[in-house]
Amino acid sequence: PKLERNNQIIRKFKNYQEHFIKISINDDDHNKIYYASSRNFKLLEIVQSLMMNGIYIGTHKFNYLTSSNSQAKQGSGWYFNLEHTKFEKIDQVLEEMGDFKNEHNKYKNASRRGQCASSTTPIDFLEKENIIEIPDIKSSNGKYIYTDGIGTISFDLALKCVDKVGNNKFSYCSAFQIRLKGIKGVVAVDPKLRDKDIICIRPSMKKYESENNELGIIKASGYSTGYLNRQIIALLSGLGVKNSIFISMIKVSLKEYQT
Repeated sequence: PKLERNNQIIRKFKNYQEHFIKISINDDDHNKIYYASSRNFKLLEIVQSLMMNGIYIGTHKFNYLTSSNSQAKQGSGWYFNLEHTKFEKIDQVLEEMGDFKNEHNKYKNASRRGQCASSTTPIDFLEKENIIEIPDIKSSNGKYIYTDGIGTISFDLALKCVDKVGNNKFSYCSAFQIRLKGIKGVVAVDPKLRDKDIICIRPSMKKYESENNELGIIKASGYSTGYLNRQIIALLSGLGVKNSIFISMIKVSLKEYQT
């Protein structure tokens, strides 16, 4: 067992924190398991049984609750023990997090439910008047959404986020990956938002209906190393950068390795 960064579900049901566990399914070297052949059918049966029937730890049964997208890719998920709680069924836990009935696609519905399980750093509970809905910016024919999943945040609230996230490298960040109510996406600092603690969301960010006004941060922006991979080279070439420039850069790099 090890300590885990918490999420919206655990913070909402803080009186039941000991009823939650996170289980990861890994190989003997603690690496991700890849399904590669029919020989792994037995493994699939074990995973299916774990998710369908739950797992006993001592005399306590833990039922599968949900997984965020990243957790599902890593082969992990959150489980909940119903004993001595107000819940009779496992679905009732997520029903208090929001209304997922409008998403009829079962794969998207599972993704929406897992959104609550994303590991976040809590910032503050925002008042309704501090959450402003603004329209998406679309192409003239409405076919393309240029602001898909992107909102804005005030400077003062951004500083509060940096302080809570604890980014030691930077005293200020310009963008944040967030969870708020049923909202999923990124917000960028808008210097025109003069009022304190204001966040502007767009319709493309809303994935389900929820009354949870807690702002949670998954990740803050920061510097990252850039590389000239095939995609970037193809993009730059298409924008008019001559191929001879890339060839000369390769020659320089090869010469450095030789020396």
